[in-house]
Amino acid sequence: MLLQAVPTPLSHPDLQANVSLWSVVAWAALNPAVIAVAVLMGRRSDQTAKLGIAAFGAALVGIAVLWLAARIHLSFAVDTARAAAGVFVTSLPFALAWAWAGRRFR
Repeated sequence: MLLQAVPTPLSHPDLQANVSLWSVVAWAALNPAVIAVAVLMGRRSDQTAKLGIAAFGAALVGIAVLWLAARIHLSFAVDTARAAAGVFVTSLPFALAWAWAGRRFR
């Protein structure tokens, strides 16, 4: 005869407040690292297709800066870092626009 463990009730998850959509959009649009990398890579692109690569690279750098800011507990980045995937996806069109501006005004 095997001993069976008494089932314990599951505890409720600890819910956190939602991340503000405006903070995600603001971080994606105004991240200085995204702007700098997108403009610099956009200036060096000699083909239109390379602007997408510049935008992707700039969005990756933006996520790295967001992670670093959340890691050192900057107040404006801690909550937004919970939506890092949303920030990355939202950063792509903004970075594409910055890369295009860099290519246009080189």
